[in-house]
Amino acid sequence: DISLRVGRTELPVFLFSDSIKVGYTYPWLRPPVELYSLLPNTQSDGADASYRMHAGDVSNTLEGNFGNTAQGVPHDRGTAYGNDSLSISDTIEYRSFTFRVSYERARLTLSAFDPFLNLFKLFGSQGIALADKYNSDSKIATLEVISASYDPGRWFVISELGHAYYNSILGESTAGYVSAGYRVAAFTPFITYAQETAVGNFDPGLNLTGLPPALMAMGAGLNAGLNALLESIPASRTVSVGMRWDFMKNLDLKVQVDHMRLGSDSFGTLINIQPGYPPGGTVNLFGVAINLVF
Repeated sequence: DISLRVGRTELPVFLFSDSIKVGYTYPWLRPPVELYSLLPNTQSDGADASYRMHAGDVSNTLEGNFGNTAQGVPHDRGTAYGNDSLSISDTIEYRSFTFRVSYERARLTLSAFDPFLNLFKLFGSQGIALADKYNSDSKIATLEVISASYDPGRWFVISELGHAYYNSILGESTAGYVSAGYRVAAFTPFITYAQETAVGNFDPGLNLTGLPPALMAMGAGLNAGLNALLESIPASRTVSVGMRWDFMKNLDLKVQVDHMRLGSDSFGTLINIQPGYPPGGTVNLFGVAINLVF
Protein backbone atom coordinates (compact mmCIF):
# COMPACT_ATOMS: atom_id res chain seq x y z
CA ASP A 1 0.00 0.00 0.00
CA ILE A 2 3.04 2.31 0.13
CA SER A 3 4.89 3.40 -3.01
CA LEU A 4 8.09 5.47 -3.20
CA ARG A 5 9.63 6.48 -6.53
CA VAL A 6 12.59 8.60 -7.61
CA GLY A 7 13.10 9.73 -11.20
CA ARG A 8 10.91 11.16 -13.96
CA THR A 9 7.20 10.69 -13.34
CA GLU A 10 3.93 12.18 -14.61
CA LEU A 11 2.44 14.79 -12.30
CA PRO A 12 -0.61 13.22 -10.58
CA VAL A 13 -3.05 16.00 -11.45
CA PHE A 14 -5.67 14.58 -13.83
CA LEU A 15 -7.70 11.41 -13.68
CA PHE A 16 -5.63 9.80 -16.47
CA SER A 17 -2.26 11.43 -15.67
CA ASP A 18 -0.57 8.16 -14.75
CA SER A 19 -1.51 6.53 -18.06
CA ILE A 20 -1.66 9.56 -20.36
CA LYS A 21 0.87 8.01 -22.78
CA VAL A 22 -0.95 4.66 -22.93
CA GLY A 23 -3.93 5.29 -25.17
CA TYR A 24 -5.41 1.84 -24.51
CA THR A 25 -6.30 2.86 -20.93
CA TYR A 26 -8.92 5.49 -21.79
CA PRO A 27 -11.99 5.28 -24.03
CA TRP A 28 -11.27 8.21 -26.37
CA LEU A 29 -8.70 8.70 -29.09
CA ARG A 30 -7.15 11.37 -26.81
CA PRO A 31 -8.12 12.90 -23.47
CA PRO A 32 -10.00 16.22 -23.87
CA VAL A 33 -7.30 18.71 -24.82
CA GLU A 34 -9.10 21.71 -23.31
CA LEU A 35 -8.50 20.41 -19.80
CA TYR A 36 -5.31 18.41 -20.23
CA SER A 37 -3.47 21.34 -21.85
CA LEU A 38 -3.92 23.50 -18.73
CA LEU A 39 -0.72 22.03 -17.30
CA PRO A 40 2.33 23.32 -19.26
CA ASN A 41 4.62 20.90 -17.39
CA THR A 42 3.25 17.37 -17.16
CA GLN A 43 6.40 15.59 -15.94
CA SER A 44 8.57 15.97 -12.88
CA ASP A 45 12.17 15.02 -12.19
CA GLY A 46 12.17 14.31 -8.50
CA ALA A 47 10.39 11.98 -6.11
CA ASP A 48 6.85 10.95 -5.32
CA ALA A 49 5.12 8.87 -2.70
CA SER A 50 1.66 7.36 -2.33
CA TYR A 51 -0.21 5.61 0.44
CA ARG A 52 -3.40 3.57 -0.04
CA MET A 53 -5.88 3.00 2.78
CA HIS A 54 -8.77 0.50 2.78
CA ALA A 55 -12.11 0.44 4.60
CA GLY A 56 -14.43 -2.24 3.29
CA ASP A 57 -15.29 -1.44 -0.33
CA VAL A 58 -13.69 2.00 -0.05
CA SER A 59 -10.05 2.69 -0.83
CA ASN A 60 -8.33 6.06 -0.49
CA THR A 61 -5.01 6.87 -2.16
CA LEU A 62 -3.02 9.94 -1.14
CA GLU A 63 -0.18 10.88 -3.48
CA GLY A 64 2.43 13.63 -3.41
CA ASN A 65 5.16 14.67 -5.84
CA PHE A 66 8.05 17.15 -5.60
CA GLY A 67 10.64 18.01 -8.24
CA ASN A 68 11.64 20.20 -11.18
CA THR A 69 10.76 20.05 -14.86
CA ALA A 70 11.32 21.69 -18.24
CA GLN A 71 9.05 21.23 -21.28
CA GLY A 72 8.40 22.96 -24.57
CA VAL A 73 5.29 25.13 -24.81
CA PRO A 74 3.02 25.24 -27.92
CA HIS A 75 2.65 28.32 -30.11
CA ASP A 76 6.46 28.75 -30.29
CA ARG A 77 6.56 30.08 -26.75
CA GLY A 78 9.86 28.47 -25.81
CA THR A 79 10.46 26.27 -22.80
CA ALA A 80 8.52 26.34 -19.54
CA TYR A 81 10.62 25.67 -16.46
CA GLY A 82 8.76 24.50 -13.38
CA ASN A 83 10.90 24.67 -10.28
CA ASP A 84 9.95 23.51 -6.78
CA SER A 85 6.93 21.75 -8.28
CA LEU A 86 4.65 20.34 -5.60
CA SER A 87 1.55 18.30 -6.40
CA ILE A 88 -0.89 16.55 -4.09
CA SER A 89 -3.82 14.35 -5.04
CA ASP A 90 -6.37 12.28 -3.17
CA THR A 91 -8.38 9.54 -4.89
CA ILE A 92 -11.41 7.80 -3.38
CA GLU A 93 -12.69 4.60 -5.01
CA TYR A 94 -15.96 2.90 -4.08
CA ARG A 95 -16.97 -0.02 -6.29
CA SER A 96 -17.66 1.58 -9.69
CA PHE A 97 -17.25 5.16 -8.51
CA THR A 98 -14.00 7.16 -8.48
CA PHE A 99 -13.56 10.67 -7.09
CA ARG A 100 -10.30 12.62 -7.22
CA VAL A 101 -9.09 16.07 -6.13
CA SER A 102 -5.64 17.41 -6.90
CA TYR A 103 -3.52 20.52 -6.48
CA GLU A 104 -0.36 21.56 -8.31
CA ARG A 105 1.94 24.48 -7.42
CA ALA A 106 5.20 25.44 -9.09
CA ARG A 107 7.52 28.37 -9.75
CA LEU A 108 6.99 28.80 -13.49
CA THR A 109 9.55 30.53 -15.72
CA LEU A 110 8.82 31.27 -19.38
CA SER A 111 11.16 33.85 -20.90
CA ALA A 112 9.75 33.91 -24.45
CA PHE A 113 7.79 37.12 -23.77
CA ASP A 114 10.55 39.02 -21.93
CA PRO A 115 11.83 41.00 -24.97
CA PHE A 116 8.32 42.34 -25.60
CA LEU A 117 7.50 43.06 -21.95
CA ASN A 118 10.83 44.82 -21.38
CA LEU A 119 9.73 47.52 -23.85
CA PHE A 120 7.09 48.61 -21.33
CA LYS A 121 9.87 49.61 -18.93
CA LEU A 122 10.71 52.54 -21.24
CA PHE A 123 7.54 54.21 -19.92
CA GLY A 124 8.72 54.54 -16.34
CA SER A 125 6.99 53.23 -13.24
CA GLN A 126 3.69 52.28 -14.90
CA GLY A 127 5.51 50.35 -17.60
CA ILE A 128 7.71 48.60 -15.04
CA ALA A 129 4.61 47.61 -13.09
CA LEU A 130 3.03 46.09 -16.20
CA ALA A 131 6.22 44.23 -17.13
CA ASP A 132 6.50 42.82 -13.61
CA LYS A 133 2.82 41.85 -13.62
CA TYR A 134 2.98 39.83 -16.82
CA ASN A 135 6.50 38.39 -16.90
CA SER A 136 6.90 34.74 -16.01
CA ASP A 137 10.12 34.86 -14.02
CA SER A 138 9.76 32.24 -11.28
CA LYS A 139 6.10 33.18 -10.77
CA ILE A 140 3.86 30.97 -8.64
CA ALA A 141 1.43 29.02 -10.87
CA THR A 142 -1.35 26.85 -9.46
CA LEU A 143 -3.79 24.29 -10.82
CA GLU A 144 -6.77 22.73 -9.02
CA VAL A 145 -8.69 19.81 -10.52
CA ILE A 146 -11.78 17.86 -9.45
CA SER A 147 -12.48 14.56 -11.24
CA ALA A 148 -15.20 11.91 -11.02
CA SER A 149 -16.13 8.80 -12.95
CA TYR A 150 -18.75 6.08 -12.72
CA ASP A 151 -18.13 2.87 -14.67
CA PRO A 152 -20.29 -0.15 -13.73
CA GLY A 153 -19.13 -2.03 -16.83
CA ARG A 154 -21.86 -1.66 -19.46
CA TRP A 155 -21.59 2.15 -19.58
CA PHE A 156 -19.54 5.00 -18.13
CA VAL A 157 -19.68 8.71 -17.28
CA ILE A 158 -16.50 10.72 -16.73
CA SER A 159 -16.10 14.39 -15.87
CA GLU A 160 -13.24 16.68 -14.80
CA LEU A 161 -13.06 20.40 -13.99
CA GLY A 162 -9.87 22.42 -13.56
CA HIS A 163 -8.80 25.98 -12.85
CA ALA A 164 -5.30 27.29 -13.66
CA TYR A 165 -3.79 30.58 -12.50
CA TYR A 166 -0.38 31.37 -13.99
CA ASN A 167 0.18 34.84 -12.45
CA SER A 168 1.72 35.99 -15.76
CA ILE A 169 1.00 36.67 -19.45
CA LEU A 170 -0.39 33.12 -19.64
CA GLY A 171 -3.40 34.44 -17.73
CA GLU A 172 -6.06 32.45 -15.96
CA SER A 173 -8.19 29.66 -17.41
CA THR A 174 -11.01 27.32 -16.45
CA ALA A 175 -11.65 24.10 -18.37
CA GLY A 176 -13.66 20.93 -18.04
CA TYR A 177 -15.47 18.17 -19.84
CA VAL A 178 -18.16 15.55 -19.45
CA SER A 179 -18.13 12.30 -21.41
CA ALA A 180 -20.36 9.24 -21.63
CA GLY A 181 -20.18 5.94 -23.46
CA TYR A 182 -22.04 2.65 -23.80
CA ARG A 183 -20.42 -0.76 -24.39
CA VAL A 184 -22.08 -3.16 -26.83
CA ALA A 185 -20.03 -6.33 -27.23
CA ALA A 186 -16.63 -5.16 -28.54
CA PHE A 187 -17.90 -1.68 -29.50
CA THR A 188 -18.00 1.45 -27.32
CA PRO A 189 -19.59 4.56 -28.86
CA PHE A 190 -18.97 7.72 -26.85
CA ILE A 191 -19.68 11.45 -26.83
CA THR A 192 -17.78 14.24 -25.09
CA TYR A 193 -18.35 17.94 -24.52
CA ALA A 194 -15.31 20.00 -23.46
CA GLN A 195 -14.87 23.72 -22.89
CA GLU A 196 -12.05 26.08 -21.97
CA THR A 197 -12.55 29.74 -21.09
CA ALA A 198 -10.03 32.51 -20.41
CA VAL A 199 -10.53 34.75 -17.38
CA GLY A 200 -9.60 38.45 -17.53
CA ASN A 201 -8.06 38.50 -21.00
CA PHE A 202 -7.99 42.33 -21.30
CA ASP A 203 -5.80 45.02 -19.75
CA PRO A 204 -6.06 48.80 -20.36
CA GLY A 205 -2.28 48.86 -20.45
CA LEU A 206 -0.29 52.08 -20.43
CA ASN A 207 -1.94 55.40 -19.71
CA LEU A 208 -1.05 57.42 -22.81
CA THR A 209 -2.48 60.76 -21.64
CA GLY A 210 0.01 63.61 -22.03
CA LEU A 211 2.69 61.60 -23.80
CA PRO A 212 4.55 63.01 -26.84
CA PRO A 213 3.14 61.80 -30.18
CA ALA A 214 6.02 59.40 -30.83
CA LEU A 215 5.75 57.74 -27.41
CA MET A 216 1.96 57.73 -27.67
CA ALA A 217 2.13 55.74 -30.91
CA MET A 218 4.64 53.31 -29.42
CA GLY A 219 2.55 52.92 -26.25
CA ALA A 220 -0.60 52.28 -28.27
CA GLY A 221 1.23 49.55 -30.19
CA LEU A 222 2.44 47.94 -26.97
CA ASN A 223 -1.07 48.04 -25.49
CA ALA A 224 -2.47 46.41 -28.64
CA GLY A 225 0.24 43.73 -28.56
CA LEU A 226 -0.40 43.00 -24.89
CA ASN A 227 -4.11 42.51 -25.42
CA ALA A 228 -3.49 40.41 -28.53
CA LEU A 229 -1.45 38.04 -26.36
CA LEU A 230 -4.09 37.99 -23.64
CA GLU A 231 -6.85 37.34 -26.19
CA SER A 232 -4.83 34.45 -27.63
CA ILE A 233 -5.14 32.50 -24.37
CA PRO A 234 -6.90 29.28 -25.47
CA ALA A 235 -10.70 29.45 -25.49
CA SER A 236 -12.81 26.86 -27.26
CA ARG A 237 -15.74 24.47 -27.09
CA THR A 238 -15.54 20.98 -28.56
CA VAL A 239 -18.10 18.26 -29.19
CA SER A 240 -16.52 14.89 -29.89
CA VAL A 241 -18.18 11.68 -31.03
CA GLY A 242 -16.37 8.44 -31.61
CA MET A 243 -16.20 4.67 -31.44
CA ARG A 244 -13.79 2.26 -29.79
CA TRP A 245 -13.60 -1.25 -31.20
CA ASP A 246 -11.71 -3.86 -29.15
CA PHE A 247 -11.17 -6.14 -32.15
CA MET A 248 -8.44 -8.28 -30.56
CA LYS A 249 -7.04 -9.00 -27.13
CA ASN A 250 -4.95 -6.00 -26.01
CA LEU A 251 -5.70 -4.15 -29.27
CA ASP A 252 -8.29 -1.49 -30.06
CA LEU A 253 -9.23 0.70 -32.98
CA LYS A 254 -10.59 4.19 -32.27
CA VAL A 255 -12.31 6.64 -34.59
CA GLN A 256 -13.15 10.15 -33.36
CA VAL A 257 -14.57 13.32 -34.88
CA ASP A 258 -14.09 16.66 -33.06
CA HIS A 259 -16.09 19.77 -33.88
CA MET A 260 -14.26 22.72 -32.31
CA ARG A 261 -15.64 26.23 -32.02
CA LEU A 262 -12.76 28.55 -31.23
CA GLY A 263 -13.14 31.68 -29.12
CA SER A 264 -12.98 35.02 -30.93
CA ASP A 265 -9.34 36.08 -31.46
CA SER A 266 -8.20 32.70 -30.14
CA PHE A 267 -6.55 29.71 -31.80
CA GLY A 268 -7.94 27.48 -29.10
CA THR A 269 -5.63 24.54 -28.42
CA LEU A 270 -4.32 24.39 -32.01
CA ILE A 271 -0.52 24.49 -32.34
CA ASN A 272 1.95 25.08 -35.17
CA ILE A 273 -0.17 27.97 -36.49
CA GLN A 274 0.81 28.96 -40.03
CA PRO A 275 1.12 32.59 -41.24
CA GLY A 276 -2.20 34.01 -42.33
CA TYR A 277 -4.32 31.47 -40.46
CA PRO A 278 -7.18 33.45 -38.85
CA PRO A 279 -8.16 33.03 -35.20
CA GLY A 280 -11.71 32.15 -34.20
CA GLY A 281 -14.13 30.19 -36.34
CA THR A 282 -14.70 26.43 -36.33
CA VAL A 283 -12.48 23.43 -36.98
CA ASN A 284 -13.45 19.83 -37.73
CA LEU A 285 -10.88 17.16 -36.90
CA PHE A 286 -11.06 13.48 -37.85
CA GLY A 287 -8.73 10.98 -36.22
CA VAL A 288 -8.06 7.24 -36.28
CA ALA A 289 -5.75 5.34 -33.92
CA ILE A 290 -4.78 1.81 -33.02
CA ASN A 291 -3.75 1.29 -29.38
CA LEU A 292 -2.11 -1.77 -27.90
CA VAL A 293 -0.63 -3.03 -24.66
CA PHE A 294 1.69 -6.00 -24.29
